[in-house]
This record gives sequence, C-alpha cells and structure tokens, in this order.
Amino acid sequence: MADLGWWAWAAVAFLALHTSASPWAPVCVIAAVVGVWWTRGESRAGLGSPVLAAASVVAAAWVVITVAVGPGSGGDVLWLLPEWSAPSGTPVGGPLTTGRLGAGVSLAGAALAHLALLALVVRCLSGERLARLADVVLGQAARFTHPWCFAAEELARLERARPALLAHGLGRLGSPWSAAVACAQERAAQWRSVCPVEEGPVRTRARVLLVLAVSVAALTAAMGRVLTGTEASLLGALVLTAAGIVLSRARIVTASAADLAPSACAALTLVLTILEVDPTLGALSLLVLPALTTAVPEHPGRERPSRESPAREAAR
Repeated sequence: MADLGWWAWAAVAFLALHTSASPWAPVCVIAAVVGVWWTRGESRAGLGSPVLAAASVVAAAWVVITVAVGPGSGGDVLWLLPEWSAPSGTPVGGPLTTGRLGAGVSLAGAALAHLALLALVVRCLSGERLARLADVVLGQAARFTHPWCFAAEELARLERARPALLAHGLGRLGSPWSAAVACAQERAAQWRSVCPVEEGPVRTRARVLLVLAVSVAALTAAMGRVLTGTEASLLGALVLTAAGIVLSRARIVTASAADLAPSACAALTLVLTILEVDPTLGALSLLVLPALTTAVPEHPGRERPSRESPAREAAR
C-alpha cells in the first residue's frame, strides 16, 4: 500500500503542477518533499548531495536560458545584455527586465518541483520495493527497469563512503556514477535470480496489447482535446498499474498506519483539484503530507540496509 501511495502522491502533485493556477504549487511541492525527507528513508542517507547538485544545475540552467531567450519582457529594465538575433529570428539577450527574470525564477521553481518528486520516490522506497512494483506493473519487461530501481540506493551508499575518503584527500578523485551503475546492475541481476517473474505467454501478450491500447487511447484523447496530455498520461499509467496488479494477482497489504499517509494525502489533493476549489487551497493541501509523516513515524526496522555487493566492495 505504501509503494502505491508514494507514487500516487507524486502523480497528484505532478497533476497539480500542470493544472493549478496558483504560483504556490511548486513552492508547496518542494516544501512537502523537504519535510518528508527528514522523516522517511533513513536507510538511504547520502542522497542529499547528488540531489542538491542536480537541483543547482537545473535551477541555474532554467534561469540562464530564460534570461537569454525567455518570455515576460515587461517590467523595469535591470540590465542591458549584448543582443544577437539567431537565423530563425529569435532574439538572444537584450534588455533584462523584471518580468523576464521573474519568468525565469518561476520556470526554475517548476523544474525543481518535478525533480523533487522523483527524489521523494527514491528516498521513500527502497530498490527492492521499486523492483517489486516494476515486476507487478510491467511483468517480463521489468528486467529493463531493474538497474534504475537500485541506482539511487547504490549512489547513496557511495556518497556515505565519501567522508572517509575525504579525510585522506581522495574524495573527488573518481566519479561515483560508474561504480553506482555497476553495483545497480549487479543487484538487478541478483533480484532477477532470487525473485524471477513467472508469467505465461498469455499474460505477456495481454500486457503488450494493453500497453498498445492504452497508448493509442491516451494519444487519441490528447489529440482530440478530450483530456490534456498530462491527464491522459496519468490516466494511462493508472490503467496499466491496475491491470498489472490484476494480471500478477498481487495483494495490497497495509502493514502499519504509516502506509496510509501518502494515499490519504493524495486523495485529499485530488478531490480539491477535481472540484476546482481555490487554487491556493489545493496547493496548500500538499503540505498535509509532511505533517502526517511527522505525526505517524515510519515502522521501525522495516527497511534495513542491504549487504554490500562484490561490485560495491571492489568500488571501495
């Protein structure tokens, strides 16, 4: 239940980012993720450094691009940048106004909110739980996603090893990404050997046909403007997840009250979004999640750090 709940909350927050007219939606998403970060996923400590590095790059890129060639040219002029016209006629540079700078900051905030949703999922769900959910939803095709399921956890493990290396001046001699990829691939292979997906050809064909049917239906709905692209994509993901649960005969288990917190918060925000209440109220409802996760602690000992793999030991 918790695995589906975190994905459901991320999906509803993604919907709010694309449909809410409130400028507070990205701020509330980022604030909610920061609040949850301190109460969940203690076994994956170490993800903060790469997440902050990626966030800095994303924010800086959006601001620079928008300042150079961006909308929102109104307002007072702050600086006069060198101006150049591209062959397509798009002006680059020119007067930097408060409107253009504000648009750049707004787009950077939206990009950071999307990155925060991904960081929240990999923080709250272990690699094994992500791989198990992929097996349920994708069946035999989940083997292609297994390395991605363990990549964040292995990267966090490598980041936790950095302080010892920094004491000897060796912390930044090598990039952890290649070692993280190798460890993730090894853990994915171990997962497939321990928990193979046993599915007959009939169910595999049913999954393929279902994916094709959902893709065509979502594309048709988006092109016919029956639904927006965001709504069609999320509805298609919901149908595929529900069908995967049915085909895999998976059971939805609630181990503790903490498992219900993300699902309850997702349902609250979704209802407010569908009813089209005040956009600011809908954005503020996202902050209920960190309040609940603080009030309802995570089940102790539920996730224990897994044993280091040979590839991890070799990386050290």
